[in-house]
Amino acid sequence: MRSAAEDAGFDPVSFSTLVATLREVQDAAAAAVPSGEVAGAVTADLRRVADALRDAAAAPTERRFGRLEEAGRGQTMCPPLHVRELDGDHLRASVRFGPFHGGFGEHAHGGAVALVLNEAMGMLANASPDVVRLAAYVHVDYRSAAVLGHTLALRADVAELTGRKQTVTAALLDGERTVAEGEGLFLGPPPAGT
Repeated sequence: MRSAAEDAGFDPVSFSTLVATLREVQDAAAAAVPSGEVAGAVTADLRRVADALRDAAAAPTERRFGRLEEAGRGQTMCPPLHVRELDGDHLRASVRFGPFHGGFGEHAHGGAVALVLNEAMGMLANASPDVVRLAAYVHVDYRSAAVLGHTLALRADVAELTGRKQTVTAALLDGERTVAEGEGLFLGPPPAGT
């Protein structure tokens, strides 16, 4: 069965390219100190882009942002996770923070670090297509700064699965140095009739 988006000519390759370009724009804007003339010209261009995309808006169930089977899932909020291993118990990936996700100095913002840990734990919690699990809580302990531009290792592991509750742990590493550790509780749907 074709979706309304496919009937409208949706092309996943073109959309992926659009998302990758948007990531480039976000990093470029975060790193720039533009003149008034450059800022004005870019603002005008971005308004045209926003109008074109608004004209292509779809119902929430038809949207592709965050739902593609690729690094970053076709969204720009979280840096793309490059997954090497994902099964029901483990996730192994790498990630790189660019200027858009910067905080103080040359380091990633703490909220971006937490977002990456949440993304990894959520991917693992939902590795099985049989059940959708949503975060009940995510706890993050920061150990050291994440340097912008470094490729970091990311690992997540299922610590416990009891009924509809799944506890997942995660760690973000820069070589041997731990950047942050996290733990999340993810809940599946309640039993029928409750």
